[in-house]
Amino acid sequence: MVKLKSHKKILDLIRIKKHSLHAAIREHVDERLADENENKNTARFIKTWYNRFRDFIFYFDSRSFALNNRGFANHYLAYLQGLSYGNKSIRVHFDILISILNRLNIPHDINTRELFRGFAKQSKANEDFFLTDEEVKELLSIAGEDKFESAVETVIMHRFILACFTGCRVSEIKTLKVEDDNTLKYTSNKTKKDILIPFSNPIKGLFGRGMWRRELDAYNEGNPNETVHRVLERLGWDKPVTRYKMYGKKKVSEELPRHKAITFHSGRKFFGKMLLDRGIPMAMVSQMMGHENINITQKYYAALTREKVINQSMEVINKF
Repeated sequence: MVKLKSHKKILDLIRIKKHSLHAAIREHVDERLADENENKNTARFIKTWYNRFRDFIFYFDSRSFALNNRGFANHYLAYLQGLSYGNKSIRVHFDILISILNRLNIPHDINTRELFRGFAKQSKANEDFFLTDEEVKELLSIAGEDKFESAVETVIMHRFILACFTGCRVSEIKTLKVEDDNTLKYTSNKTKKDILIPFSNPIKGLFGRGMWRRELDAYNEGNPNETVHRVLERLGWDKPVTRYKMYGKKKVSEELPRHKAITFHSGRKFFGKMLLDRGIPMAMVSQMMGHENINITQKYYAALTREKVINQSMEVINKF
C-alpha cells in the first residue's frame, strides 16, 4: 500500500493540463525559432516536430494527464505509429519532447527505455542503399557538363557529390577547407573535432567553381533529399528496390523506385564503402568518417566487410 500511495503522489506532482503544456511548448519553440544563434537545421527540425506534436495534443482526448509511460507517452507512441513512422523517427520525436520538458523544468516520468522495450532495430543494410561506382561517375559527368536545371539543383548536387568523396554530412560540407594540395579538413558535427581527408582529383573541379558554398536558405526548396530524388528520377534511376522498416515489433517491407531510396546521407555511406572496398584499414576509415570509435564504423559497415572477407577467403581456399 505504501508503494501505491507514493506512486499516486508522484502522478499528482506531474499531472498537467493539456492547454498549459501546449502553451509552454509553443512559447519555447517560438523563442528558439526567433533566436539567430540557434542552428538553422535544428530549428527547422524542431518546427516540424512541433507541428506534429500540436496536432497530437488536440487529438488527445483528455483535458489533463500525467506525463508518464502509462498514459500520455503510450498514446503519443500509438499516434506516431498510426502515421506510419518507423522506430528511428519515433525515438527522435520522443528525444525532442523530453529535451524540451527538461529545458522548461516540467516534471515528467517518461522512461523511453521502458517504453521502447521489445522494439526491433532497423537493419542498416536494408534501410540504406549504397551507391555504385558507375552511378557516382555518372553524377560527376553531369556536374562537369553543368546539366542541372537550376541553381538550386546545382548547389545541392555539388554538395551531394562532395559527400561521396569526403564523407561529410550535409551540415558539415560548408566547413570544408583546403589544408594543402592533397588534404581537406572539416569539423565533425557530432565529435566537434577537425577531420583530415584526401583532397581527391574528382572534386577539385567543384572546389574551383564554389557553387556548393551558397547558402541553401536563400532558396525556399525544403528538404534537399527532394531535389536529389528529382534529379535521380530524371536520370532514370527507377529500378524497383525493397526497403524494410520496423513499426514496433512488426517488420514491414515496401517497394519503391531506386531514386527514392537514395538520400543525401547515401553519399557519406558511399565514401566509407569506397575506401573499404579498396583495402583501406577500417581504423583509418573510422578516423576519416569522424566516428568516435571503430565500433561505430563496424556497426554500419559490418555487412560490407563480411561479404568482402568471404570473397577473399574463397579466392585463397580455391587456390589450395
